[in-house]
Order: sequence, then structure tokens, then C-alpha cells
Amino acid sequence: MFETDADPASRHRKNLLVLEDGRVNGGDGVCAYSGRYGYDAARAVAHLALTGRCAEGEAAPAWFGQGTVCRLEIAGQVQGDVFLGHGGVEALPRMTLRVQGVKVAQP
Repeated sequence: MFETDADPASRHRKNLLVLEDGRVNGGDGVCAYSGRYGYDAARAVAHLALTGRCAEGEAAPAWFGQGTVCRLEIAGQVQGDVFLGHGGVEALPRMTLRVQGVKVAQP
């Protein structure tokens, strides 16, 4: 389980993501995330492909673009219990997300 910080300027700041058996599930209380991940242990690189869905009536973070569903691709380095990554949102190809995650528990 990782606690991540992808949007420090908004209330969508902290997320919990559970990575187990190639699957990712989690959320931040307003939006839920699900998807897949891959990990190359030789290079300590992780790739996440996520879909985010916001609860009905909740405003999505600005990086969702229009609507309440977004698709994210994030890749980064794993250093011990820390994941540092960057990626993008399908709806906003010019925008880059920077993600920092810290392992807080084993699934």
C-alpha cells in the first residue's frame, strides 16, 4: 500500500493505492482509482495504468480534464519504500503529473 501525492494544490492531494498481483486499487475519498501495474526489478522501474472515477456530484481535480473519468499513465523509479514517478493524463497530453509515493503497509 502506497500513500501518494499527485496534486498538492487541491483537496485531492493524498491517495492510498494498493498494488497487489499486477492490480492497482485505491482512492482519495472523492475519486477511486483502478488499473494495472508492472515492475521491472532489475531496473527498479514501475509502470501504472490507471482509470480514475469521481463520485457523483463531486468536482474532479483539474487534471481530469472534462468529465469525471480520466486515464493516467505513470512510470517511475522505486527506491526502497519510495516511488517517484511522472506521467500524463490521456485528456491533457501536454500536462505532466509528478507522483511521489511512500510504502505505508504490505498488502
